[in-house]
Amino acid sequence: MNRNIQKSIFGGTIFCAFDPFFAIMYWQAFSRLNFPMEVWVKSADINYLKPAKSDLFINFKIEDTDIQNAIDHLKDNYKYEVYHNVKAYDKTGEAYAEARILIYIRNSNEFDISHL
Repeated sequence: MNRNIQKSIFGGTIFCAFDPFFAIMYWQAFSRLNFPMEVWVKSADINYLKPAKSDLFINFKIEDTDIQNAIDHLKDNYKYEVYHNVKAYDKTGEAYAEARILIYIRNSNEFDISHL
């Protein structure tokens, strides 16, 4: 159901696979610290490298330093934006698409995070 007339995966299907995960990961990290933030994808750019005809895999990862950078910025500001780059690979490791995703984090309830 996600194949186009050339029998490759629809670009929109691949784009959807990139969309939610970084925002969810940041939201979960802040929730675990008892500081739920508003987090969403503000923008995303995708570059399709070649038609994909098999399953693709994407490894989404944020580091402790990513969370700490957000905290450090949010101590003085109520919003923070950060880009993440990620690629979609097949099982052999060949890249089929790459995305640049802009994550927006906002401390809308103005939680005091100065002690973090």
